Amino acid sequence: MSQVEHIGLLLKDLETVLKAGGYWSSTAPAPEALQSTQPFARDTLAYEAWLQFIFIPRFQQLIAERKSLPANMALLPMAQIALPGEVDLHLVLQQLDEVVCGE
Repeated sequence: MSQVEHIGLLLKDLETVLKAGGYWSSTAPAPEALQSTQPFARDTLAYEAWLQFIFIPRFQQLIAERKSLPANMALLPMAQIALPGEVDLHLVLQQLDEVVCGE
């Protein structure tokens, strides 16, 4: 399986875990909230909302457009702070971090 295929599967797993944990929202945030320049949009969104409305769509777009993926990222540390105890979510984010970083 290629890196891109693996990331695509992990993005689906991330969506599933967010839904199972009750973190998936059917209501999108205000457009202004999505324009944050802060890491993880921490000034306008909860971490799980950032994952749903910014991270997942951007990565899906990068994959669909066959653009370069980041060479490095670290989603897990923020998840451990923002959503402690969410083991399934942490596992998926750890895997995403590792696949993107080529580990």
